[in-house]
Amino acid sequence: MPQKYIKKKSGVLVFKAFLDINGNRIIDKDEIEVTNVVIKVDDDEIQTNKTGEATLTNLKFGKYGLTVFPIEDIGPWFCVIKDTLNYFGQEKHFIPFSKGAQVSGNVEIERSESSKTFFSNLDISRFTLILSDSAGFTHKALTDNIGFFSFYVPYGKYTLRFNENMLGKEFSLNDNDIEIDLNPSENSFNHSFIIIEKQKKVKKKRFDSEGNLLKDE
Repeated sequence: MPQKYIKKKSGVLVFKAFLDINGNRIIDKDEIEVTNVVIKVDDDEIQTNKTGEATLTNLKFGKYGLTVFPIEDIGPWFCVIKDTLNYFGQEKHFIPFSKGAQVSGNVEIERSESSKTFFSNLDISRFTLILSDSAGFTHKALTDNIGFFSFYVPYGKYTLRFNENMLGKEFSLNDNDIEIDLNPSENSFNHSFIIIEKQKKVKKKRFDSEGNLLKDE
């Protein structure tokens, strides 16, 4: 059978590890390759060379687990990839390492003076915060027992969201869906979410001089 009519079921995939300075997950001419990075595709392990590349030959089409870790210390840079690889003949797969920036903040509760539980402490731990980037990747964090939360993520544009589904009907949020632009000149961001307890209507009771309850007219 002529070669051109044989349907390919495997191929050669070249991985390219690099420092993703601008956060676009594609290597640009001014970005640096990363050597000595171990790339594990299911049970197969390969290691990047001096040009940041590692090659798998005769890789069958399909879905694989993907794990990446550098052998050497590369400081504040960390790998930003999905933990699965879908291979169907593409020639190159980028392994970007992005520099981290911190997004942090806290959750506070503004209590209603009319609340029956005004002097009771409310649990502000384990609220969920979601940080989404422009490519659709999401990161999640939970508040600790004092309402603090923190993310370490690559430079880029993000939306920070508080999961309002965790609030009861007695509470509302002061703001949400906070837009963030992390870059080398703005490498940290802090925001406070204020949970506001709604005012409760208080019905005043009137009594006569003998202590009997008076009915409203």
